[in-house]
Amino acid sequence: MSNGGYMGYHLACNLSEKFAAIASVTGSMTTNTYDECDSRHPMPVLQIHGLLDLRRSYEETLVQKVYLTLLIIG
Repeated sequence: MSNGGYMGYHLACNLSEKFAAIASVTGSMTTNTYDECDSRHPMPVLQIHGLLDLRRSYEETLVQKVYLTLLIIG
């Protein structure tokens, strides 16, 4: 699941002309994806993450909120 989420963010950044929105279960955006993101438009995102996830912590995903905010605003 998390790898698919990472892929979703990668596609949103690099093929935004082909996707209207993405949904991610457990995955998040890597710093590399953020640094190289070239989205053509703001991208709606549905992020699903559990508080008890042992593979990808919820706190790690909170950092992603900053990345997403910067993508939407900037």
